[in-house]
This record gives sequence, structure tokens and C-alpha cells, in this order.
Amino acid sequence: MAIHKASLSSRKTLLALATASGLGIAAQAVVAAQLEEVVVTAQKRSQGMQDVSASIAALSGADLAETGTDSFADYFSSVPSLTMVEQGPGLSTLAIRGITTGGVRNDEPQNKETVGVYIDETPIAINGFNPDLGLYDIQRVEVLRGPQGTLYGSGSLGGTIRIITNKPNFDTLEGSAELTGSHTREGGANSGLKGAINLPLVDDRVALRAVAYRSDYDGYLDNTATGKDNANTQLTEGARLQLGAQITDRLDLNLSYMLHQLETGARSEQTGDYSFATRAFDGLDDENNIFNLTLNYAFDGATLTSSTSYLDKETVNRNSLEHLLSQALGYESDAVLEDTTEVQDFSQELRVASAGGGPLNWVAGVFYQDRSRDYTQLGAVPGIDDYLGVPATALGAPGADMAFYGTQNIEQEQRAVFGEISYEFLPSLTATIGLRYFEFEEDYDTYSSGVFNNGADSSDGSLKEDGVTPKFNLSYAVNDDSLVYLQVAEGFRLGGVNTTVPTDLCAADLAALGEGTNPDDFASDSVWNYEIGSKNEFMDRRLTVNGSVYYVDWEDMQTTLSLPGCSFSFRTNAGSARSMGLELESRFAATDALEVYGSLGLTDARLKEDVMFSDWEKGDRAPGVPALQVSAGMRYGFELFQYDDAYLRMDYRYTGESDTRFDTAAAVNRSFGDYHVLDLRAGLRIPNTPAEIALFVKNAADSDGKVYAGAESSSAPERFITIRPRTIGLTLSTQF
Repeated sequence: MAIHKASLSSRKTLLALATASGLGIAAQAVVAAQLEEVVVTAQKRSQGMQDVSASIAALSGADLAETGTDSFADYFSSVPSLTMVEQGPGLSTLAIRGITTGGVRNDEPQNKETVGVYIDETPIAINGFNPDLGLYDIQRVEVLRGPQGTLYGSGSLGGTIRIITNKPNFDTLEGSAELTGSHTREGGANSGLKGAINLPLVDDRVALRAVAYRSDYDGYLDNTATGKDNANTQLTEGARLQLGAQITDRLDLNLSYMLHQLETGARSEQTGDYSFATRAFDGLDDENNIFNLTLNYAFDGATLTSSTSYLDKETVNRNSLEHLLSQALGYESDAVLEDTTEVQDFSQELRVASAGGGPLNWVAGVFYQDRSRDYTQLGAVPGIDDYLGVPATALGAPGADMAFYGTQNIEQEQRAVFGEISYEFLPSLTATIGLRYFEFEEDYDTYSSGVFNNGADSSDGSLKEDGVTPKFNLSYAVNDDSLVYLQVAEGFRLGGVNTTVPTDLCAADLAALGEGTNPDDFASDSVWNYEIGSKNEFMDRRLTVNGSVYYVDWEDMQTTLSLPGCSFSFRTNAGSARSMGLELESRFAATDALEVYGSLGLTDARLKEDVMFSDWEKGDRAPGVPALQVSAGMRYGFELFQYDDAYLRMDYRYTGESDTRFDTAAAVNRSFGDYHVLDLRAGLRIPNTPAEIALFVKNAADSDGKVYAGAESSSAPERFITIRPRTIGLTLSTQF
């Protein structure tokens, strides 16, 4: 971590905490107004951030703590090229560098991620249901922009996000605690309690680190149908245990378990100003259990790493059927469509990485993954059988009054071999070549039934693919303070299988597409990324300026084609797109006490050709991708009662406008974004105590910027989601 002379006592060895709200610039230190970079492990070996010839943002744990950053939503708009379509807590779709076709429908279990997400060594990305893990006692968050197909494999078309936790400390008893209370305009009181403790068990050999957190946010939307105020509550609870052991001087072990749970009282979609009208309970339940065992063995000149991970995830997502039942059948009910997703994911990676220090550096490894994903949709509508005069069981449903019942069971197995090798041909010129070979197979079976399926149908089958993804990088150190690089890399995303579309109910739609049935499966898609970047330090390391320009070519896009007449959809490979843009980040240590920083992201992602069976045309912009992102901020440390005991900080973010569809002229397209957010914070070390107190105002200007919008359809009314209204609070924290 970094050092800042003007930080509080418990952070006297930390950076000026200047990447506030995660503005996507590496956590760096200031000693006598000099910036010092942090060490990152993005390339699966330790390197100085400014020495990595790739576009990487690193957010320090100190920044996350000081700014009260709890989730992706708190910092995504401050990282250039990182965007998120937020359809409510626990329902996020991430994209980097414009590689997206928009937000994910919650009933699309095969709409796979374009951004990889990891907690330490464990892959946890589930597109549309990314777990928004509690960011407490975190060492840093790394955002790797551009495809990471070589080292991180499938699902990293746009890039990868890595959350790095603090590991057990063998020789120090230490801990921290944090208590937060706040109030949200249009809502009520919020509270948060977090704590961490590190317990050495055997001197210099064994230690246990434990973390627990609970955040209880009151809602700010009133349900006018039920009369319940502040209905969209959000309760997040979690815990993390890590056992570290230095077994020998060469062999160390880290065994970890993490539990993360989320419960919401209602969806965050508004149909009026801070209100909605839904009789049904449409909250979300999400539980994640994450296990990992990591072993490191240090050879002379290299390190062997084994990572064994297991993810057990269950998500219950509810959508009201009121609108659909009323529109389609003239039936009034407060029933919901309940989607249950269960994921069991085992992964094993074994790799060897050189220790660095010489002209030749390398990493090589093997990867295995076995993922099971069981998905069930249940639309239980009391009284619907009598209303229709047809029992649901006669339409294939397993029970009475099931307007829809469907399952999709998927077993996926993936194997890969990967490696990268770098060689410094000249004192300042280094070339890197990487390659990944992968193969995967997927077996599936699906079943759909009920009146909304017009009877029962099923399918089963399998899909097999393999491929190779390369990477080429050339970097030149102009001097000790400046680096330029050129990178060409490929990324990929595994294909999958489709949920069955009812042939009878959707016959007209399928005929309009020239199809009798929907495709059984769809193939992998891939991107090629061409990038030029530069990393620079000036004024004796008081100023850093990092930038990159890129062009991404996306082929065989995995695309969701919606069938408007029957409200079903399927996945297929259709069309191609390109994205080009600029990422610029800078930080300046003006004095020992004052730092200013900022970032700029420009993204232009568009279709390269017309997409068959749709109104998407060449030149249409990618949905959910703002053309402009800007962030800026400052932190000033000063003396109030005694030396180095207080600070002020201000953080500003702007997210440009984007659309929900490629075909922006369509009547159902909606625009969102184009909003500003200002966060303010003041902190003070309480005299003669190890405690700190901080007053904060999030969204100080009370922006009502839209992060999502949806047009009226057969299944839902017109709706939108805004950022949380102005929230004022107080945080009391301590470290020992």
C-alpha cells in the first residue's frame, strides 16, 4: 500500500487515499509529495503497476474504506471504459470497452458474461447476477481493460476485475471495526457494521483472519399499490475466514471461505417519481458460498501455484406477472414469475511463474472447470386453472395453477493450457507472446410447459468446441519514468444452448424470422483488441499520466433476438461490431497535503453490419455504453487539533447518455445516463484515541440520474431506475 504524510494515524503509512470512489488510477503513495506505484498481480506475477505494459486500474483498500465504497455501483463510473447496466442490487451487467449488447434479461441463463470477475483466485462472474461482494478489509481491486483470453480464459472479452483480499498476518494481532449510520432522502435510516481481526496462532507460521459485515439500507421507493413506504429495502450480510500457514520456508497455504447474502424488499424499478405500483412481492434473494485453497511453492527462480475453488450460488429472482396476466388474459392477480438459479462451479488452476528480475520472464499453467447450472422458472397463479377452464397439468405443468413451468439444466466442462513468455531483447525493448488452448463441452436438457408455453415441449443435446487465443505485446521503456507499449490480443466467450421457444405460441414470430424453430445452441464469439498505451511519471514522481487508445473487433456476436408477439427470445450468433476509444488517468501531488486526480473515458462502440432478423443496422451504437465518462477529485489533509489529524475530500463523476437498444429509433428504445454525481467527505482522528470519525454526503447534489430504463411491454409497464438519492451519514472507525 501507499504512504501519505497527511493521512490519519491509522493510515499514516497509506497513500493519500486519492483514488476515491475508485476512479480507476492505481493506488499510489506520497512521501514528501512524491508518488510511488503499487505492486499488482494482474499478469499472475508481482509487478510494479507503472511497469505493466497493459491498461490496468488499481484501487487501494484504503481508498475503498475512506470513501465508503461498498459495491461495484459505487465506483464503476469512475473507471474509464468500465460500464454497468444496473437493474437493481445483485442484478448488474458489466462491460468494458463497449463489449456488450445491453442489459441482460433476468430469464436468460445462457447470456454469458463479457467481463471476468474474481475474488482472489476464484472466478465468480455470473452475467446479470454478479455477486456484489462486501468490499471490506480489501487490499485492492484491479481492473484489467481489454480481452484477457490468454491468462483468464472465457468470459473476459472486455476485461477482468480482480478483488484482492488482505491475507493473514503471521506475527501481528490486529483488527479494525467500522460503524456507519446514514439517512437517504425519500427514504429512511441506513446502518452498517463491519469488522476484521487477525489472530496469529503459531508465531511466524499460522494465522487466522476473519471479516464480517452487515449493511441495512432502507428503501426510497413507495409502493402505491400496497401502501408500503420505502419498500425497496436492501440487506447485505457476509463473512470471510482465511487460514494462512507458512508450512516450510518455501511452501505456504491459504484456505478461505466466504459467505455473501443479499435480500431486497422489492425491485428498484420506478413507474413514477420514487414510487411503483406492484401488489406482488418481487424481491431478490441471493446467497454465495465461496471456497478456495491456494498453495504456493517457491523454487529457485520460480513459484508454483495451485488454486482450487468452489462456488455454490443460489439466486431467487422474482418478477411480477400482474401486467402480463392482465394484458394477455384479462386476469387480475398478484402472482410472480419466480426464477431460481443454482450454480455449482469447481475450478482448478495449476501454474508456474518466473520470479522476475532477469531479461526472461514467463508464466505457464493448466486450467479445469466443471460448472453445473440449474435454472427453474415457476409462474404459479392461484385460480388460473378455473379461470381458463383448462388444468395446468393438461398443458404439461407438474402442478395445478402453474401458468408457466420450465427448467434448464446445464453441465459444462472446460479444459485449457495457457502461457506467456516475455524477453527483453534490448535494455529497453521487451516482447511478450501468449497463447491459450481451450476445449469445452456442454450437455443440456430443457423443459417448458403451461398456458404461457401453449403446452409442453422439451429438448436436450450437447455442444463441443475448442480454440486458441493468442496475445502479442511490445513495450519500450523510453527512460526510467516513461513506458510505451503496443498490444494485440484475442478474447473469447464460450457458446451455449437455448431455452426452447414454444413453436405454436411463437409460430408467427419464428416465421417472420424465416425459422420454423429456434436454434438449439449458439457458438462462441471472440474479439481482437489492438491497443497503444503509455505510462509516465513526471516532476520527480509527483505527477503520473497514463493513457491508452484501442480498437476492438468483435465477430460472431452472441445476440438475444426477442420475439415481440409471444414475449420469448433466443440466443444466436448474428452480426459484428467494433469499439474504439481512449482511456486517460492522471494524479498530481501538488503538496505533501494536497492531491488532485482525474480520469477520462471515451468509447465509441457500433455495429459493423446489419444484423439479420432485427432492425439493428450498421453504425448503431451499442446499448448501455456511454460515449463519455469523466471523474475528478481532490484530497486535502490538514491539522485541526494535532498534526496530521484531519482531511477533506471531494469526488465528482459524470456518466454520459446511452440507450437500451441498438435501434434507437424504435418506439421501445429508452435513453438513460447523462448525470453527474458529487460525493463529499470530511474526516477527523479523535484526539488521544485510535478512533476516527467521518461525515459524508453521497450524491450531494441529489441527482436523479437514470441507470436503467425500460419501455412498456406485454410483461411490464414503463419503468426506470435512478441512483440512490442524497445520503448523509457518519462513520466511526478504529484500527488496532
